[in-house]
Amino acid sequence: MRKAAGFIVFVRAGTTPRFLLLRNARHGTWSVPKGHLHDAEEALSGAWRELQEETGITQLKIWPGFEEVLSYSVPAGKRKDGAEAYEKELRLFLGEAASMAWTRSKEHDIGAWMDLEGCLDKVQHEILRDALRRAATRIASGA
Repeated sequence: MRKAAGFIVFVRAGTTPRFLLLRNARHGTWSVPKGHLHDAEEALSGAWRELQEETGITQLKIWPGFEEVLSYSVPAGKRKDGAEAYEKELRLFLGEAASMAWTRSKEHDIGAWMDLEGCLDKVQHEILRDALRRAATRIASGA
């Protein structure tokens, strides 16, 4: 099983949180900042590294106790190298950015801060949509 980690990043925009979504330049899918872990890398450390590589964000308040673990299959041929199908485990943490400032990496062709409904319209994978819903619920509860 391949392991990955990332952040559901949000900012407060009035009473509605806005989440940062990035569109992968290679296959056009929208997701949160995330990526594969290096050998023996801890999930939270890898999530920080990926966040900085993909967005340049270095200031983030981590919401303790929020950790989503998503498991799914990646079909064969999904990557340019024609890799075989594999199982993936993605750990997502919740973090509040200090501002909406970020820098796009070459891995993505576009990104945007969106409200929950905008995210649900863009994200194609139901398990990620569910994680975003749970994040929004947690933010609304303030806990």
